[in-house]
Amino acid sequence: MQLDSGMKEQLSFVSWSKVGFQLALGTSKGNLVLYNHQTSRRVPILGKHMRKITCGAWNAQNLLALGSEDKTISVSSVDGDTVATAQVRSDPGLVTFSEMKSNERVQGQQNTVSCIVGGKTLFLFTVADPDNPIELAFQTRYGTIVSYQWYGDGYLMIGFSNGYFIAISTHVKEIGQELFQTRNHKDCLGDTSVSFSLQKAATCGDNCVKIHDLSEMKDVYAIIDLDDDRNKLNGLAWTDDGQLLAIGSDRGCIYTYLTKLPILGDSCRTKIAYLTSLLEVTLANNVEQEPAVCVEVKVEPTFLALGPYHLAVGMNIAPGSISSNKKAQN
Repeated sequence: MQLDSGMKEQLSFVSWSKVGFQLALGTSKGNLVLYNHQTSRRVPILGKHMRKITCGAWNAQNLLALGSEDKTISVSSVDGDTVATAQVRSDPGLVTFSEMKSNERVQGQQNTVSCIVGGKTLFLFTVADPDNPIELAFQTRYGTIVSYQWYGDGYLMIGFSNGYFIAISTHVKEIGQELFQTRNHKDCLGDTSVSFSLQKAATCGDNCVKIHDLSEMKDVYAIIDLDDDRNKLNGLAWTDDGQLLAIGSDRGCIYTYLTKLPILGDSCRTKIAYLTSLLEVTLANNVEQEPAVCVEVKVEPTFLALGPYHLAVGMNIAPGSISSNKKAQN
């Protein structure tokens, strides 16, 4: 499918709604197009910003926040009506929604807009009160802000270009206070990412990835070394279930690591079968002290069953059967 934006200028931003069928298209001249994939209706909104739209995000209430080179952030309804605007001192980046920590709030309401301003400060404001923002500055030795992530009960983790990685709270009484700080990477930090299903945070830089447990950020849970790629690592992304972690580098390479293996297994009499990688099942019989056998499978199984002489694995409705009898294999 090819979608014509209807605008003559170049597109500079695109983002799908998290809860609806809307696609937001921002242009290099500050115009906005809202496309509804369900109805095929396209709504152009001219002059949403005065200059190029560079970043943006939807929230769970279907509000759209946009950042522009005109040094403003706008919040719009699903119909394109402006709900709130805020002025910043430099170009905004990495606009996102979340929920600030406060004593009184509506659970699940993503009412806070945040962004990086000029790579030096973090700018926060609530949609209901955009005229009273909070701007946080950090130590110059940290370098510029590369990435930040919301997590937990209104906490922020922030990665800096000089390799520093910190965590702060957004509670009014704790605002700006560093809860945790470390230099995760010697030369540079390229990105940060959070897996809420695993309750883990990761940073990449130099030629390695460091993973932390959200409950104890001071400890490094695991380190992934990429010795084959000496280029700068500049991107991190976890799948929603936390099973895979993708890492990107300046050389254009993408590395994907398995960080969570589904718990899958079955037993029959004294034999057991269990998943040991996405395409491998191990058969064992510890009672009769037989050596374990690793069996390669052609699909990533979502279920498996073990019988007296056969192992069955499958996904969806296409099972495959493999003999579990060692003599039969020979």
